[in-house]
Amino acid sequence: MNSEIAPGKAPVVRGDGHGSQSLLEVRGLGVRLPSGPKAEVRAVHSVDLSVGRGERVGIVGESGSGKSVTGRAIAGLLPQSGRVVVEGSIRFCDEEYVGASPKMWRNVRRELVSMIFQDPLSSLNPTMRIGRQVAECGRPLLSNERVFEYLEMAGLSDPAGVARKFPFELSGGMRQRVSIAIALAKGPELVIADEPTTALDVTVQAKVLATLKRSVDELGTSLLMISHDLAVIAKMCDRVYVMYNGRVVESGDTYSVFTRPQENYTQSLLKSVRSLSSADDALFSFEKDETRK
Repeated sequence: MNSEIAPGKAPVVRGDGHGSQSLLEVRGLGVRLPSGPKAEVRAVHSVDLSVGRGERVGIVGESGSGKSVTGRAIAGLLPQSGRVVVEGSIRFCDEEYVGASPKMWRNVRRELVSMIFQDPLSSLNPTMRIGRQVAECGRPLLSNERVFEYLEMAGLSDPAGVARKFPFELSGGMRQRVSIAIALAKGPELVIADEPTTALDVTVQAKVLATLKRSVDELGTSLLMISHDLAVIAKMCDRVYVMYNGRVVESGDTYSVFTRPQENYTQSLLKSVRSLSSADDALFSFEKDETRK
């Protein structure tokens, strides 16, 4: 990705995540995870966020900031038994899902939410051909023609050939495009993309992001993009939430947050990104205590 962060002009925001446009509303979300026989860690603290219909929203922060745990909680993918505790409110289309049954969460993932993971090789079934995996996302099963349409939409130039292959026969970029096709084939209201291009080289990453952006725009699907890469968020998202230590420390439209950050932590994140136009060879680093001022 180009290391320049801020977009050249303010983006057009399609939805504000509030009122009649609201698809997802998260209020006071907290997640506690076991860290030992009798100990626990609070991974997420009182997170508020929203995603409007047709809107692209980002969550950005360093590793360990709580981004992925937040995304998995929203998708209902955290263990629902044992010592994992999810608190607060997660509402899709004004219906509450914190404390919902596993069946209700399965319905959410079948009808409302798809998730794209960081490593497609681990999320795809290694024993099943690609075409079958895409087809099974539909209810009823998708026809071959529809499977080929989604694979082509995801940027695969030979959809019929790809459909006959197993995941291990594809490159990393092709597998991630297959993951995009599977996510979109379900016809979701919201796609959650959790670091979907981290394992790809820069050139392939740019192509996959362009494919994802074009596809969700064509279908009018909302996107929640989770990434530690500020350039990815700047390219993909209308609004952004900045997370640190399990909390949202700043939020707003992406252009404003990245050009006029208000919080010390956001300012430090932006300073830590190398600029192609900078003549200064010194790498910026910051003490975590600075972000708490």
